[in-house]
Amino acid sequence: MGVLLEVPLSRADLAGLAGSTAESVSRVMSRWKKQGLSDSGRRWTALRDRTQLEQIAAAAD
Repeated sequence: MGVLLEVPLSRADLAGLAGSTAESVSRVMSRWKKQGLSDSGRRWTALRDRTQLEQIAAAAD
């Protein structure tokens, strides 16, 4: 099941929240989009495969 975030967050905003850089966020978001895990627009981000994203997050710990 996916999650739609209707919040206008820029790549720089996401980077600040994640403690990363805008460039790194752009690379990861592009990779996730190609993999069908997420999508985004001007004022929204869709997390299409929550289970897979949770597995990625758990592996990063």
